[in-house]
Amino acid sequence: MTFVPPDSEEAETALVSHQEVQTWAEGKRDAIICSISHAWETREHPDPCRYQLEHIVQRVVLYEAAFKADVWVFYDYASLFQFERFSPEEKSSFGAAMQNMHVMYAHEHTLTLRIESLTPDVAWNRMMANETELVPVYDNDQKCVVAKPLKDLVANKSAYLSRGWCMAEVEWSSLRTVNLQHQRIDGVDDRSDDGGRLNGRIPMTPEKFRSEMEKAVFTHRSDAESVIRLQEKIFFEKVTVCEHLELEGLPAQEMLALAHALPLYKNLKSLKLKTFRCDEEQVEALAK
Repeated sequence: MTFVPPDSEEAETALVSHQEVQTWAEGKRDAIICSISHAWETREHPDPCRYQLEHIVQRVVLYEAAFKADVWVFYDYASLFQFERFSPEEKSSFGAAMQNMHVMYAHEHTLTLRIESLTPDVAWNRMMANETELVPVYDNDQKCVVAKPLKDLVANKSAYLSRGWCMAEVEWSSLRTVNLQHQRIDGVDDRSDDGGRLNGRIPMTPEKFRSEMEKAVFTHRSDAESVIRLQEKIFFEKVTVCEHLELEGLPAQEMLALAHALPLYKNLKSLKLKTFRCDEEQVEALAK
């Protein structure tokens, strides 16, 4: 993966090296790490119509302009070794990533950009009918990347919030102490009376998460129990040490979720709430 910078004629790698990450971790380099939470719209390629890419580019440009720092994007299709993994090194790297995937979404120094919607039907159907617009995907029979029309790919139209891995990413991302580090970038769910966006999230308790995961869609159903155990582990690791919580943009149902989760924040010293909707039911639950 390479690109040619505007002020150069030499191609550079588009991938961030381990050394660059280490330099950032040591505080010697400015960078914003954005983890993308999204659905895979086909089995072979997550974003064949480039719908997600448009949203990512629009938000990354804003961060670059506001902070004048490099923006490093974690997008699993490009950031992890995908099928088919040939060498022991590729298999080992993928296995390590799977065991530590939550770090990209729960770390206090990363952001999560969430895309819940799927490609609109108009754009999808237009590309389905256009066999000249091709998607580069790995072909298992030919053992290489082949450009194919969208109609030859296996579509997955399951809703974002019904997918097990997407649900897990939402939960991990909601465990940060400042919830603005987790943002939906493809639309607005709700607005407060003063026009503020209300798409903030509160992490589910492990019991609630388990019940929701029983209804979730998995490509491999065997992943469900592993995800449930990992969510419980990370939930308690984060909430039991949290001392200061800053929450913004919570709709009414998330205020109720906050009331249920608060007793588990054993060391909480301060709670800041800004721009939220709350009716009598949520007020009473929160007060208790």
